[in-house]
Amino acid sequence: MRRTLPFFAAAILLQLAGCTLMQSKDDPARNKQTVSLVNSLEWTNPVSGKPDGARTAWPLGDLGKHTEHFPLGQVKQCDATGAICRWGVLSAHRNIQKLRFVPGGVALDVRVVVDVDRHQEMRREGANTAMTLPSDVSALRSSKALTQSLLLEYGKVHNIDFDFGIRYRVCVQRLDAARNYVEQCPIAHI
Repeated sequence: MRRTLPFFAAAILLQLAGCTLMQSKDDPARNKQTVSLVNSLEWTNPVSGKPDGARTAWPLGDLGKHTEHFPLGQVKQCDATGAICRWGVLSAHRNIQKLRFVPGGVALDVRVVVDVDRHQEMRREGANTAMTLPSDVSALRSSKALTQSLLLEYGKVHNIDFDFGIRYRVCVQRLDAARNYVEQCPIAHI
């Protein structure tokens, strides 16, 4: 019993020291605030001509090596006269890594993969989705994977543009203990 007591006391002290070291001086939790990451993938709906896409918000603590798969969509690109158009099926996902608090914001690495082709499939737990263009429709093709190290200032939006008018937008915002915005990300709900 005498030998185990000092061991447990040392273990508790190390754990408390570790908790102190893990919280950065720039972590808003020190001021009873939380941080959310707001991001969207946007494009123009090829039928209506209106904005299309998906917007989500995630608690920053849930994003370590998190991959978000955006819903399949369709894009089109027409020649200058608008008479000849090509269509594509869009599949995209993003991954966030190396999150860390810095003065006035968050530093992170984001990887966005956008693939446009004639056919796309998305297989996720509980749901499978596929979309295919008819064979007589001219198809767009593009595959891009971009990785960027970003320094996001709270409330400021960073844009990453892809082919065919596809845009990824990302922003971080703080919320106080009452869940009120300290600053808001101006990324519209689609």
